[in-house]
Amino acid sequence: MTKVMTTKMSSKGQVVLPEALRQMYGWESGTAFTILTYKGSIIMQPLKTPTEDEIEAEFEDAFAEARRQAKEAGMTPRDITDAISAVRRERRARRAIP
Repeated sequence: MTKVMTTKMSSKGQVVLPEALRQMYGWESGTAFTILTYKGSIIMQPLKTPTEDEIEAEFEDAFAEARRQAKEAGMTPRDITDAISAVRRERRARRAIP
């Protein structure tokens, strides 16, 4: 069911979200939002800080994909170590150039 609520913008550009809306979504003071505009509408999406488990799962997925691609390319662990060392040497050399 769609609820219609109204609010006003202050002289400082602040908009108060109606209490019923804040309670409905569990938004508390300090909740951060991303603001998007689309075809004349404004979309507010609360920012969600990922949990440690979510971050760990994301990295594990990325590492698994990197390992899969390396294996598919025929790379050995030594090849990867050498490639990382080469990139680091190149970066240090670029930083050393005045």
